[in-house]
Amino acid sequence: MNLHAPTDLELEMHARNPLRISESEELRFVGRLWRAIWRVRYWAFVAALLSGIVAYLYSLTLEESFTAEARVMLNTSAPPQQPEPVGPLLPVLSMSPTTLQSEIEVMGSLDLIDTVAQQLNLYTDPEFAGSEDESSIATAIDSAKAWVRQTLSSAVDALLGSDEAASSEASEDLDESGYQQVILESIAGNVGVVQLSPLSAVYTISFTSEDPKKAADVANALAETYIDAQTKEVLATGGRLREWLISRTKDSEDELLRLNVELAEQVTSPTSTGEPLEVMQQQRREYAESLASAQARLASLEQTLGPSGSPDATGTPALPDDAAVGNAASGSDAQDIRRRNALESQLQQQRTLVTSLQQSIAEQERRIAEEIEYTTNVSRLESQIRVAERVYESFVELLRRQSNQERFVEPNARIISHARLPLYPSGPRRARLAFVAAVLAAMSVVGLAMAKEAVTRRLRTVREYEEATSLPVLGMIPSTTRLGQGLKGILTNPKRADSVVDRNIRRLRNQIITRAEALGQPEPRVLIGASPLHQEGKTLSITLLAINYAATGDRVLLIDADFWRSGYKGLLPQPTADYWDTVSDPGASEIAVHSVPNTSLDIMVAPTNLTDPAELLMSKSFQDFVSGMRNRYDRVLIDAPPILPLANVLPLYRVADATLLFVRWNYTSSASVQSALKALNSVGVEPLGCVATQIDLRRVHGYSDDEFTHVLAHSSK
Repeated sequence: MNLHAPTDLELEMHARNPLRISESEELRFVGRLWRAIWRVRYWAFVAALLSGIVAYLYSLTLEESFTAEARVMLNTSAPPQQPEPVGPLLPVLSMSPTTLQSEIEVMGSLDLIDTVAQQLNLYTDPEFAGSEDESSIATAIDSAKAWVRQTLSSAVDALLGSDEAASSEASEDLDESGYQQVILESIAGNVGVVQLSPLSAVYTISFTSEDPKKAADVANALAETYIDAQTKEVLATGGRLREWLISRTKDSEDELLRLNVELAEQVTSPTSTGEPLEVMQQQRREYAESLASAQARLASLEQTLGPSGSPDATGTPALPDDAAVGNAASGSDAQDIRRRNALESQLQQQRTLVTSLQQSIAEQERRIAEEIEYTTNVSRLESQIRVAERVYESFVELLRRQSNQERFVEPNARIISHARLPLYPSGPRRARLAFVAAVLAAMSVVGLAMAKEAVTRRLRTVREYEEATSLPVLGMIPSTTRLGQGLKGILTNPKRADSVVDRNIRRLRNQIITRAEALGQPEPRVLIGASPLHQEGKTLSITLLAINYAATGDRVLLIDADFWRSGYKGLLPQPTADYWDTVSDPGASEIAVHSVPNTSLDIMVAPTNLTDPAELLMSKSFQDFVSGMRNRYDRVLIDAPPILPLANVLPLYRVADATLLFVRWNYTSSASVQSALKALNSVGVEPLGCVATQIDLRRVHGYSDDEFTHVLAHSSK
């Protein structure tokens, strides 16, 4: 953004606060938020005080409630038990945070609360089910809902052909279950389960009720029901284990019986000879030795006879056949024939012996194999029977020990402190309620102030004025209404103007001269006052400036050019002559002006009966009229209409030597100011500077504006 050259006042303030120039946007935003909080500190205190009082008074109308607590401790260390326990004699929970935390959900489960609610008839308790009036209202609402559901259901059934009776019964069951669910959730809302510390095995089960006895009864019932549920779970686990052991024992018994029957059948089987296996193996070896001897003899005989039946190569003659024997004459031939026949007989006998021995060996091997198979089967069955007997005995022993352990079953938790009748109410906690309400109210006020500060774009500091306009702040005019003055009082007795306002008006006059000299321009004689919108304090400020000029001895004319919303309407008499005639004939202007008593100030009040005021202001006659007034007055000040609502009269601003932009403090947004400046620039008008008006002296300090604070403070001295 193009900023102007620093003024003397700005340089002075920068010298006093060098951090202001280098301050970042983030720090400025944080500072704005902090100042917003500081401005509403009293409002926040008042809101907190009132909210706390209202909350405390409201708590007096609430029913008192009582809270009873029962404490339960989990068994996290294993107690002495029988050796090698089969089932959960004393269940032991781990000390892990997850396990301990999960027990909170178990103790506060809806199933557990439902069991207690049924035991103590809480579903029909008026505290949870509602009073008669509430029940009647709830019944009426439920009836209406049921009627709507029934109507819709009937329509659907008519389309789909469903069974109406079944649908009606299902609807009634749903209504009943839904009603009980609402009551159950209401009861559960009064139940509290708290672990004393993250690694503690002690839990507090609390219940809140309007009746102290009911609170104690329900808390104890919840603790006892939790213990009972744990015991039942242990017993159920033991029962399932016992059933499994019985089943396994029966299976083992059946298996043992089957093996014994199979063994008996094997023993009585005819496959066994009863002869020891060692004896049969010895006989088989003897048969093998005899076979080897017979085979050796057979081989010897076959070698002796030779392949052709003749004596072999050893010199033994070959044996002749029977024909040869019969034909032999005598002597040695007959002897050879007999010898040969004897050898053949021996060979035949030896072959028969070998065959018999081979058959005996095969039979013996078969008997040995059958005996081995029999012995193996018997050994296998005996081994299986021994294993089955041990398994059966083990299951019988386990079943016996499990039966003994069930007599010593304990839950995994115990009650260490029963709930007692509470003597003092636990709620409503009036002090806490009041404190929370006060804190919330204060935070709400602070939050709203911060939100408003974050989105606001109103001009409240010199920096914001200068950044929005790129113009120096020439004047800072306090609100005269705050000082007990107004335009009427100032016009009636201008010399009684407040000293604070008067000093700042004099400062504005001097700054106008200084600014004109800095720009190389002569002191302006015709000044026009502009404002972005209505209600900017322009009329009052320019009137004060005109009075100040008149106080120096200058002859001043103040022209009221706001024909649409004149600030002097009702305060000064309207001109009696035709305004066009007055403008056209400067010599007749005295008829249309009003002289302020005891001053050299004349005010030309705008008429209210013109059909087209813009035409008059844009006419050459009005320009000539202003030029003519230069010769008759030392200063001519024009109170122009607002820029944005009446942009069609912008050329009016060219008749003046200088333009002052009056912007109301903490009222006008930067967007409006920038739009007004663009409009002036479009007709070639560059304002001399801007003037902050209607500054609230009691609030300006809350924005920590050094220049506003410094200038206004010195002006009040």
